[in-house]
Amino acid sequence: MQFTIEINNTSDLTLALAFLERIGAKILEKEVVQKQVIYNKEEQSPVYWLEKLAKQGGIHSIQNPSEWQREQRKDRDLPFRENN
Repeated sequence: MQFTIEINNTSDLTLALAFLERIGAKILEKEVVQKQVIYNKEEQSPVYWLEKLAKQGGIHSIQNPSEWQREQRKDRDLPFRENN
């Protein structure tokens, strides 16, 4: 049996490789892929958002940080949960 996994950080990779060695698994291929972050119009670069915040007066323009966070975040469906 063969399968492919994707691991996003080196500490998890180290742990996974140690586990595979422990159970006697044979690693057929290991490839490290460098991912380039590409921002679309909805997900601008962090610089874009910092500049936008600065134009609004910086963090001092946020009266209630908790309320601001609720307004800014985008809710998403959680995996393995029914939508109600």
